[in-house]
Amino acid sequence: MHRQQRAWMWLCGMLFAALLVPPASAQDNKEAGLPAAVIAVLDYQTVLREAAAAKDIRRQIEVYRKQYQTEIKAEEGKLRAEEADLKRQRTVLSAEAFAERRRAFEKKVIEVQKKVQVRTRALDGAFNTAMDELREVMVPIVTAMTKAQKFNIVIDSSQVMFASARLNITEEVIEQLDRRIKTVKVPAPKG
Repeated sequence: MHRQQRAWMWLCGMLFAALLVPPASAQDNKEAGLPAAVIAVLDYQTVLREAAAAKDIRRQIEVYRKQYQTEIKAEEGKLRAEEADLKRQRTVLSAEAFAERRRAFEKKVIEVQKKVQVRTRALDGAFNTAMDELREVMVPIVTAMTKAQKFNIVIDSSQVMFASARLNITEEVIEQLDRRIKTVKVPAPKG
Protein backbone atom coordinates (compact mmCIF):
# COMPACT_ATOMS: atom_id res chain seq x y z
CA MET A 1 0.00 0.00 0.00
CA HIS A 2 1.40 3.38 -0.96
CA ARG A 3 2.18 5.98 1.64
CA GLN A 4 -0.46 8.32 0.19
CA GLN A 5 -3.13 5.62 0.42
CA ARG A 6 -2.12 4.86 4.02
CA ALA A 7 -2.28 8.57 4.85
CA TRP A 8 -5.73 8.81 3.25
CA MET A 9 -6.94 5.77 5.18
CA TRP A 10 -5.52 7.23 8.40
CA LEU A 11 -7.30 10.54 7.74
CA CYS A 12 -10.59 8.75 7.02
CA GLY A 13 -10.17 6.73 10.21
CA MET A 14 -9.53 9.88 12.22
CA LEU A 15 -12.57 11.57 10.72
CA PHE A 16 -14.70 8.51 11.47
CA ALA A 17 -13.38 8.41 15.04
CA ALA A 18 -14.15 12.11 15.39
CA LEU A 19 -17.72 11.40 14.38
CA LEU A 20 -18.03 8.79 17.13
CA VAL A 21 -16.76 11.13 19.85
CA PRO A 22 -19.34 13.68 20.88
CA PRO A 23 -18.12 17.19 20.15
CA ALA A 24 -16.96 19.28 23.04
CA SER A 25 -19.38 22.03 23.79
CA ALA A 26 -18.33 25.64 23.96
CA GLN A 27 -18.87 25.31 27.70
CA ASP A 28 -16.43 22.35 27.87
CA ASN A 29 -13.82 24.37 25.94
CA LYS A 30 -14.37 27.37 28.20
CA GLU A 31 -13.97 25.23 31.34
CA ALA A 32 -10.78 23.72 29.91
CA GLY A 33 -9.43 27.22 29.18
CA LEU A 34 -9.52 26.68 25.42
CA PRO A 35 -10.84 29.33 23.07
CA ALA A 36 -13.47 28.43 20.51
CA ALA A 37 -11.91 27.60 17.16
CA VAL A 38 -12.19 30.39 14.62
CA ILE A 39 -10.85 28.93 11.39
CA ALA A 40 -9.87 30.43 8.05
CA VAL A 41 -8.80 28.56 4.94
CA LEU A 42 -6.09 29.86 2.60
CA ASP A 43 -5.21 28.39 -0.79
CA TYR A 44 -1.50 29.08 -0.54
CA GLN A 45 -0.70 27.78 -4.03
CA THR A 46 -3.35 30.01 -5.60
CA VAL A 47 -1.86 33.03 -3.84
CA LEU A 48 1.61 32.13 -5.12
CA ARG A 49 0.20 31.63 -8.62
CA GLU A 50 -2.30 34.51 -8.94
CA ALA A 51 -0.74 37.42 -7.04
CA ALA A 52 0.55 40.15 -9.37
CA ALA A 53 4.07 39.94 -7.96
CA ALA A 54 4.13 36.15 -8.42
CA LYS A 55 3.12 36.54 -12.07
CA ASP A 56 5.85 39.15 -12.50
CA ILE A 57 8.41 36.81 -10.95
CA ARG A 58 7.49 34.07 -13.45
CA ARG A 59 7.68 36.59 -16.31
CA GLN A 60 11.20 37.63 -15.28
CA ILE A 61 12.29 34.00 -14.91
CA GLU A 62 10.95 33.27 -18.39
CA VAL A 63 13.12 36.07 -19.82
CA TYR A 64 16.21 34.49 -18.23
CA ARG A 65 15.10 31.03 -19.38
CA LYS A 66 14.72 32.17 -23.01
CA GLN A 67 18.14 33.83 -22.88
CA TYR A 68 19.69 30.61 -21.58
CA GLN A 69 17.83 28.52 -24.17
CA THR A 70 19.18 30.70 -26.98
CA GLU A 71 22.74 30.29 -25.71
CA ILE A 72 22.37 26.53 -25.23
CA LYS A 73 20.74 26.11 -28.64
CA ALA A 74 23.77 27.82 -30.24
CA GLU A 75 26.14 25.49 -28.39
CA GLU A 76 24.06 22.46 -29.39
CA GLY A 77 24.24 23.61 -33.02
CA LYS A 78 28.03 23.75 -32.80
CA LEU A 79 28.06 20.27 -31.27
CA ARG A 80 25.86 18.86 -34.05
CA ALA A 81 28.16 20.35 -36.68
CA GLU A 82 31.19 18.94 -34.88
CA GLU A 83 29.52 15.53 -34.63
CA ALA A 84 28.73 15.53 -38.36
CA ASP A 85 32.34 16.51 -39.12
CA LEU A 86 33.58 13.74 -36.81
CA LYS A 87 31.40 11.17 -38.63
CA ARG A 88 32.84 12.29 -41.99
CA GLN A 89 36.41 11.99 -40.68
CA ARG A 90 35.88 8.48 -39.33
CA THR A 91 36.97 6.88 -42.61
CA VAL A 92 40.11 9.04 -43.03
CA LEU A 93 41.38 9.02 -39.43
CA SER A 94 43.20 6.22 -37.73
CA ALA A 95 41.22 4.36 -35.07
CA GLU A 96 43.29 5.98 -32.31
CA ALA A 97 42.94 9.50 -33.72
CA PHE A 98 39.20 9.01 -34.18
CA ALA A 99 38.82 7.66 -30.63
CA GLU A 100 40.74 10.66 -29.26
CA ARG A 101 38.58 13.17 -31.15
CA ARG A 102 35.44 11.28 -30.12
CA ARG A 103 36.46 11.48 -26.44
CA ALA A 104 37.11 15.22 -26.84
CA PHE A 105 33.68 15.61 -28.46
CA GLU A 106 31.97 13.60 -25.68
CA LYS A 107 33.72 15.78 -23.12
CA LYS A 108 32.24 18.89 -24.78
CA VAL A 109 28.78 17.28 -24.74
CA ILE A 110 29.13 16.57 -21.02
CA GLU A 111 30.25 20.17 -20.40
CA VAL A 112 27.15 21.52 -22.16
CA GLN A 113 24.93 19.13 -20.17
CA LYS A 114 26.55 20.35 -16.94
CA LYS A 115 26.04 23.96 -18.02
CA VAL A 116 22.33 23.24 -18.59
CA GLN A 117 22.08 21.68 -15.10
CA VAL A 118 23.92 24.60 -13.47
CA ARG A 119 21.71 27.13 -15.22
CA THR A 120 18.55 25.22 -14.31
CA ARG A 121 19.61 25.23 -10.65
CA ALA A 122 20.49 28.93 -10.91
CA LEU A 123 17.04 29.73 -12.35
CA ASP A 124 15.38 27.68 -9.61
CA GLY A 125 17.45 29.47 -6.98
CA ALA A 126 16.59 32.92 -8.36
CA PHE A 127 12.90 31.95 -8.53
CA ASN A 128 12.91 30.66 -4.94
CA THR A 129 14.71 33.77 -3.66
CA ALA A 130 12.11 36.04 -5.27
CA MET A 131 9.20 33.89 -4.05
CA ASP A 132 10.66 33.95 -0.52
CA GLU A 133 10.56 37.75 -0.68
CA LEU A 134 6.90 37.56 -1.73
CA ARG A 135 6.15 35.17 1.15
CA GLU A 136 7.76 37.63 3.57
CA VAL A 137 5.20 40.21 2.49
CA MET A 138 2.32 37.73 2.60
CA VAL A 139 2.88 36.45 6.17
CA PRO A 140 2.25 39.84 7.87
CA ILE A 141 -0.91 40.25 5.75
CA VAL A 142 -2.27 36.90 6.96
CA THR A 143 -1.15 37.71 10.51
CA ALA A 144 -2.97 41.07 10.45
CA MET A 145 -6.11 39.42 9.05
CA THR A 146 -5.89 36.80 11.77
CA LYS A 147 -5.82 39.47 14.45
CA ALA A 148 -8.46 41.69 12.85
CA GLN A 149 -10.91 38.89 12.16
CA LYS A 150 -10.02 36.97 15.32
CA PHE A 151 -8.96 33.74 13.59
CA ASN A 152 -6.98 31.39 15.75
CA ILE A 153 -6.30 28.88 12.99
CA VAL A 154 -5.44 29.45 9.32
CA ILE A 155 -5.23 26.20 7.38
CA ASP A 156 -3.89 25.66 3.88
CA SER A 157 -6.71 24.44 1.66
CA SER A 158 -4.61 21.47 0.52
CA GLN A 159 -5.07 20.12 4.06
CA VAL A 160 -8.84 20.55 4.10
CA MET A 161 -11.31 18.08 2.67
CA PHE A 162 -14.29 20.42 2.93
CA ALA A 163 -14.80 23.97 4.10
CA SER A 164 -17.46 26.58 3.61
CA ALA A 165 -16.53 29.20 1.01
CA ARG A 166 -17.09 31.83 3.71
CA LEU A 167 -13.99 30.54 5.52
CA ASN A 168 -11.76 31.04 2.46
CA ILE A 169 -9.57 34.16 2.73
CA THR A 170 -7.51 33.51 -0.41
CA GLU A 171 -8.98 36.28 -2.59
CA GLU A 172 -8.69 38.82 0.20
CA VAL A 173 -5.04 37.87 0.76
CA ILE A 174 -4.33 38.22 -2.97
CA GLU A 175 -6.04 41.63 -3.07
CA GLN A 176 -4.05 42.91 -0.10
CA LEU A 177 -0.83 41.42 -1.46
CA ASP A 178 -1.44 43.09 -4.83
CA ARG A 179 -2.01 46.44 -3.10
CA ARG A 180 1.20 46.09 -1.14
CA ILE A 181 3.55 44.68 -3.77
CA LYS A 182 3.22 44.44 -7.54
CA THR A 183 6.70 43.28 -8.45
CA VAL A 184 9.68 41.54 -6.93
CA LYS A 185 13.07 41.95 -8.57
CA VAL A 186 14.34 38.50 -9.45
CA PRO A 187 18.08 38.35 -8.76
CA ALA A 188 20.20 37.51 -11.79
CA PRO A 189 20.75 33.75 -11.78
CA LYS A 190 24.36 32.86 -11.05
CA GLY A 191 25.26 30.14 -13.48
